Amino acid sequence: MGARDVIHLDHIDGFEFERVCADIFRRAGWGHVQQLPPTGDKGRDLIIRDDAGNTTVVECKHRPNSPVGRPVVQKLHSAVISSKAGRGIIVTTGRYTDEATEHARHLSKETPIDLFTLSHLADLADRAGMTLVANGSYPRIFRLPCAGDRDAYDRIRHEVDKLHSHPGRPTEMMNLASHTIVLRPCYLMKADIAEDFRTAVGLVHSVDERGVRLAIDGVTGGTADRKMSTAICGFPIKDRLRVETDADVRREDFSCFVDEARRVAASRLCRSYSRRVGYKGRNNVSYQKDCTVSPRSVHFVDIKQALLPVHVMTIRLAKSAYLCKIVGGGDGIMIDAPLGTCAICKKAVHSRPALCNSCGSVYHPKRLFGGHGNRCKNCGKTICDRCTHKLAHAIFFKKSLCGDCATPHGPSQAPGDGARGGRLGGEGLVAGTPDISFGAEWAGDGEWKECRKKDGRPRRKAASKAYDPVAIAVAIAAAALAIGFAVVSATRR
Repeated sequence: MGARDVIHLDHIDGFEFERVCADIFRRAGWGHVQQLPPTGDKGRDLIIRDDAGNTTVVECKHRPNSPVGRPVVQKLHSAVISSKAGRGIIVTTGRYTDEATEHARHLSKETPIDLFTLSHLADLADRAGMTLVANGSYPRIFRLPCAGDRDAYDRIRHEVDKLHSHPGRPTEMMNLASHTIVLRPCYLMKADIAEDFRTAVGLVHSVDERGVRLAIDGVTGGTADRKMSTAICGFPIKDRLRVETDADVRREDFSCFVDEARRVAASRLCRSYSRRVGYKGRNNVSYQKDCTVSPRSVHFVDIKQALLPVHVMTIRLAKSAYLCKIVGGGDGIMIDAPLGTCAICKKAVHSRPALCNSCGSVYHPKRLFGGHGNRCKNCGKTICDRCTHKLAHAIFFKKSLCGDCATPHGPSQAPGDGARGGRLGGEGLVAGTPDISFGAEWAGDGEWKECRKKDGRPRRKAASKAYDPVAIAVAIAAAALAIGFAVVSATRR
């Protein structure tokens, strides 16, 4: 076959369809593919063994005009068990019945049973350098525009520059640790919603929305919020778009089926447009009615499969690492950047966040009441509570110093090493594959405070305040006792 082959599924039979599927899986890099004879065990058409020794049983059904039912799923499950395989896949050019989908979902709790449709097969063929034609049309995988490396990095620098820092600027402490572009599968949907709600008095509420756009994650099936969906669906799409970048490019597979994505989108739209309205009856009494939009009122005008390029960048600020994600063209749209989350309390910083110049953590700036950071009394450096050293000052109070000023014999190791709300692992780098699904939130480490003993060794304890309450209580008690003795002595005289 050539570099870009076109396969017309309308002109082949079932046996030829099996050979096409075998060639697609082989060229897509699934491993060694063995095609069984037609008289093999119940429906086992293909056996795939990857380099790790895992076995997958694939059953191919060329049924463009008839659905695949539950019996086919049951036969495949039996074949997977008898072959001692770890996974089963059914590939069809048609559709699946609701009973087949539900039964496959139930069996997947123990043995994964995946139901591939024509769209999934087209995605695999696209990765293998092939193009499928079915029903006279191309089940295409569209590409969304990708922001340039410099544009994505400048967008992160713009966000970092908003942090309050002294004496150094935040961008001066910023450097890029890793950069990867992930082609994230997604569904771009456009739907119309129309439904009227009537009571005995007539029409009380009406929903009539046209061209509502929604983006569904093709891996997890999650939905993006309305602002993000409008932005993603508004990007220009192309059949082929080459990503020009110096970073590593990784492509993910579609794991969410079209029917499942349609169901999730309909459920999301029904919840968004359902209302509880009030009206007056004919007896002039006020009533409440739940106007719940039915999934039958949601009509999908267009559904496209697309690959969304996501810049996954790990940046370092001092000794802390932050995982940022940029999508879109031009300046890009930042969908996740933990630069506005306090490393101490793990809550969002609504005002201008401050940056610790010792460990690079983001925290709530010091206020009259509250805050999780200080300014060094000697050099004025912005430091978080974890990097703050408290030294006795004016008997009852303590002054805040940074690690360099608190250590008279030279700079000390910043107490913030190894602990930050947005830090990702031991050295601040993420381990494994990061989750880049829509609406993902990055979890942080546990909260702890690291101070120093008199001999300079670090130890963990709760963050101390600017004063010692025990010392103040002892001083007050001593003063009261002295005044009492003075009063008694004066009385005796």
